[in-house]
Amino acid sequence: MVTDTARGQSFYGWWLVGAVGVVGLWAGVIFYGITAFINPIVQDMKWSYLAISLAMSLRSVEMGLFSPLTGYLSDRFGARKVVLLAALTVTAGFFILSRLDSLWTFYAGFIVLSIGLSGMGHSAILTPIANWFSRNLGKAIGLAMIGYGFSGLFIPLIAWLIDLWHWRNVFAVLAAVTLVVLVPAALMIRQRPEDYGQEVDGAHLLPAGADHAVPEHDQAFQGSRYFALRTRAFWMLSLSTGTFAMVLNIVSLYMLPYLEMRQVPTETAALVVMGIPLASVPGRIFMGWLGDVLDKRLAMVVALGLMSLGLALICLWQAVWLYFVFVFLFGMGFGGIFSLRSAVIREYFGRHCFGSVQGMSTPLMVLGGVAGPPIAGWIFDTQSNLDVIWVLCLLVCLASIPMVLAMGSREACRPPEREAQAA
Repeated sequence: MVTDTARGQSFYGWWLVGAVGVVGLWAGVIFYGITAFINPIVQDMKWSYLAISLAMSLRSVEMGLFSPLTGYLSDRFGARKVVLLAALTVTAGFFILSRLDSLWTFYAGFIVLSIGLSGMGHSAILTPIANWFSRNLGKAIGLAMIGYGFSGLFIPLIAWLIDLWHWRNVFAVLAAVTLVVLVPAALMIRQRPEDYGQEVDGAHLLPAGADHAVPEHDQAFQGSRYFALRTRAFWMLSLSTGTFAMVLNIVSLYMLPYLEMRQVPTETAALVVMGIPLASVPGRIFMGWLGDVLDKRLAMVVALGLMSLGLALICLWQAVWLYFVFVFLFGMGFGGIFSLRSAVIREYFGRHCFGSVQGMSTPLMVLGGVAGPPIAGWIFDTQSNLDVIWVLCLLVCLASIPMVLAMGSREACRPPEREAQAA
């Protein structure tokens, strides 16, 4: 923790990192935990995997449509209020799913759940992190997002509870736990250091209300949020993370059913799937650190390379032990992308409109996520060779690398002087 030794006052930024980490942990439990419900729901309701996949796509569409709004609201009103509203919405979504009796009810529950998840997404919860940190931003984001990685530990627990209590009752339990976890964490979120007598990175701790100089690197990029739409870096980053999201959604949703169809015991398959987000924990920290000391684009290429290597291994061999190697490589890579994406947006476009810019970039990311599950679901329903799923993921992941390299330097994202003054 950073402190001012003269005043004995602690830098609150690291406490904020912990609060955001808790929100991210529960968001990850919701996102990854859904995979444990797929086979039980298919067996009970007699629906196809394609029908289930369309619900996952609805989840991604809703999150994408609402991300620009939640990013703007986080900039305008603060992430605390956004997360509190998200907690109520997610709770309502789980309650609807616990009472579902038709496919349309299932879709409705996922829509409500997804709207709530958008308020717990990166556009909302990383906005205060971008306000409190600059030099240590990569490390702060990596630490804050550890929660997403540890959420994988809950997948076996959810699967066990479904066997014990039935999936409807588990949805109801998740509704209640959402309020217990999110409300206290949201109340710890503080939007800007200046409002509490502190400064970015805790460099100086000044009395509340005192004049605070804007760091030079923030002045350079203090342009309109809409200026980002006119830069190549914004579109290349958005497209590359869109292809990344397609791969991630397919892997996170279908790895467990795929392994079960390969006659891998459910307990072992659950461990493999649990390991993916768990392996992202060192990836989030290491790649965040790497982005602080190197060109962030190069760090993203390293992360995508690790994901591609893991996918290549399971395309070539089918040994069970190799899936654990895949888990480490893929998890390290995708954890790093999540840390680095937000750090790149902060570096290229500043902190003053961070939430809005991240929110505007999310729909393209979501389009990739939307496309992935239906394609994989169709392959599951119609094809005998399921390995083609991982070949597709490998090719898509490799296609992301040249997009990242095409972003250009951050100097190309400096807004015109007239627009900077207007902002």
